[in-house]
Amino acid sequence: MSDHGVRWGAFRETFVGGHEDRLPFIYLRIPKQHEEYDKITRALKINENRLTSHYDLHETLRDVLIRSGGKMNSSSGCPGCQSLFEIVPMERSCEDAGISSQWCTCTTTKMIDQDDKIIGESGSKIFLDYVESVIKEFKNENNERLCSQLQLKKIHQIDEIIDMNNNNTKIMNKKYSYRIEVTPGGGMFEFLIYSNANGNFTMHANEIIRINSYAKDSKCLENNFRKFCFCLINITKN
Repeated sequence: MSDHGVRWGAFRETFVGGHEDRLPFIYLRIPKQHEEYDKITRALKINENRLTSHYDLHETLRDVLIRSGGKMNSSSGCPGCQSLFEIVPMERSCEDAGISSQWCTCTTTKMIDQDDKIIGESGSKIFLDYVESVIKEFKNENNERLCSQLQLKKIHQIDEIIDMNNNNTKIMNKKYSYRIEVTPGGGMFEFLIYSNANGNFTMHANEIIRINSYAKDSKCLENNFRKFCFCLINITKN
């Protein structure tokens, strides 16, 4: 089982690479002595082409444990998820499978003009303001900041994400996927921005993905926010 695909590099920056990153694989093998369980084998074969998630895997392991006489609680993260030993419904959304918007591949998109100032600049500013609010707090023993303030270098792509499960064409709440490049350091990020009927834009901090390598750029920081940090010492060295 894998937890993700290729996380950075030229391939990751392609459309296919973005999907591959969001589609971890899992191999299941039924022991020969249990191959007579045709119902389970049939369900697994059908589920190869159904939308499933790690929550379903949890329920499958729970199923195995219960069949062996053990006990295990269901996952509270996805009440509607199920064992892969049962056929997963064909009509299933990412929400049904407990997959967040950030990782959902069951969507269609509409490309937005990168020069659209309202969408382009508003979304990018929200992202950069959030990053600055985080990294400005990290300082050395002399109370000097460790990380550079990031600026927008280029908007590479903006897509409006179309909710295929909502038939209301007049809905005013919209969701956009951004891919931008920042400076210094050339960091590449993907994130989601939400807009409502009042024209307000919001972002969820847990829906930000760094899609290029940053190990050498952020050595001055040792926490989960390294992906946002381009160490000021790198500029001094250059």
